[in-house]
Amino acid sequence: HRLEQQLLGDEVRHILEPGVAYFAAQNATPDHLHLLEEILQRQEAKAAEGDPGVEEDSLFHYAIAQMTGNDFLMRLLQLINESLVESRDLVLRYPDTQSATRIGHRKILQALSKQDPEQARQAMLAHTDRQALRHVRDVRLRRVFNFRPLVRNLAGALTVVASLVVFA
Repeated sequence: HRLEQQLLGDEVRHILEPGVAYFAAQNATPDHLHLLEEILQRQEAKAAEGDPGVEEDSLFHYAIAQMTGNDFLMRLLQLINESLVESRDLVLRYPDTQSATRIGHRKILQALSKQDPEQARQAMLAHTDRQALRHVRDVRLRRVFNFRPLVRNLAGALTVVASLVVFA
């Protein structure tokens, strides 16, 4: 149930964040861009240490919302970010996903740096679409491959084998 809610949250991100990036590009200042660059550098440094940088991922998206100057959008994105912490942690657990996320962030930052609203919208659309697809994959894998019964059965089988060896 909770994973389905997170999926819905990812869908909301996919609908909302490209528009946020569009308006952010219109208001981008050197200070905004510098902040985004700092966040990405921290995320990359954490990735080099094996940390997925979940906090930096959320900060990056929230900083873009701040660029719009729209308090309502900022509050809405903050609410979404807070509700998707677990989802981001799940998605960013894999190194290939971490890399794709950072590449997506770089493309978004490039578009914002050019103050190109349509390019920023497209970069964010591609980024959130990939994130949502990876999340869907993970959710489906968890449903299809429920490892708990397998682990219980394996533990039971090992117990039987161990008892046979002991009593043999």
